[in-house]
Amino acid sequence: MNLSLSKKNICICLCMLSGSNAVFSQELGFSSEAELKVSHNSNIYRTTSEVNDNILSIKPTLEYLGAYGKQAIRFHYVGGYAAFNDNTNLNYAEHDVLVSAELDHTNKLSTEFTMRYRDQIETPGSNNSITTQVLEYNQFAVSDLFASLMYGTSQSSGQIVMQYAHSNFDYRNNGQEFRSYVRDLLSGNFFYKIGANTRFLFEASISDLSYENTDLIDLTSFQTRSLIGVDWSPSAATSTSLKVGYLNVDYDNNNLSDLSGLSYSFDLKWRPSTYTLIQGAAIRDARESAELLAGGYINNQFSISASHELTYKTKIFVGYIHSNYDFDSAVRREDTRNDLTAKLSFQSKNWLNLYLEYKVDKRSSLIEFYNYNANIVSVGVLASFN
Repeated sequence: MNLSLSKKNICICLCMLSGSNAVFSQELGFSSEAELKVSHNSNIYRTTSEVNDNILSIKPTLEYLGAYGKQAIRFHYVGGYAAFNDNTNLNYAEHDVLVSAELDHTNKLSTEFTMRYRDQIETPGSNNSITTQVLEYNQFAVSDLFASLMYGTSQSSGQIVMQYAHSNFDYRNNGQEFRSYVRDLLSGNFFYKIGANTRFLFEASISDLSYENTDLIDLTSFQTRSLIGVDWSPSAATSTSLKVGYLNVDYDNNNLSDLSGLSYSFDLKWRPSTYTLIQGAAIRDARESAELLAGGYINNQFSISASHELTYKTKIFVGYIHSNYDFDSAVRREDTRNDLTAKLSFQSKNWLNLYLEYKVDKRSSLIEFYNYNANIVSVGVLASFN
């Protein structure tokens, strides 16, 4: 992960810490947002026995970005509060706090440090398990420490990026304590410019996952991954990155099957016009199991999305994610998950956006017990303050 902050525009990517591809970008100073959403969810537990409910969600965001000479700092907070109409036992509150800093030591040498704390619920259907009708959603907390050292820049002939991340995952309820673990991750990236807009890259990483509650099962593992690839930006409107290599997951528990094989990562960003943005991504990696007495699995995932400004104030977004889970277990199982999102937004004022959103979340498995289908319709408002 390459975290980059600048005086006028700070962009932080926390893929390594969060497992997502979220990117934040704002101008200097304080800014805040408040989102209010009302949703109808046809399957709140993501099971074959569908239970529907209406949900009120509030999501406040507060951010501060500052620059002091060549140094930059960032504070970011996101809250999440949800109230269910019928199943009030599922009401929850989430918190995500991040503090980061970039220090420029010379024109070529810089370091970055990030601390993050998340207190969240686990969305049903987001892992390889099934959520029965529990009294509350799975709750977990994650504490992250991240450090990065970079020598060279994206414009240099060569660039070296070294990164270290320490994460503590603490699962707190519904008998999920066996999933708590500590992860230490060390990675190195080497980039070499082979053209005006092209860079060759080599990436290698090692991860040590140590599970804390091993009375029922010990999922402790040592993971390695090595990739080679290329970053290519033929124009200001197009950028792409492709990495291909090998991954290996070696479990301490001899009763679990190790994972190994092909690993890849692909990202595409294309802006065919000033009004349209198309993005695509693909990844093959290893995921931790949420099933008791079962090891991890291989996730194959690709996504594509498009956003287009219909008018000066009206925008449409469509996104699709396809995931395939490969399991190496005595019971033959293979899951396919499809997520579709369509969103129409209207900017009624410079600081106020209204939107209508429709989502489909569906999982199909060779074992019928894991199948589900959910439809979510939402109406929301987003207010921004600078």
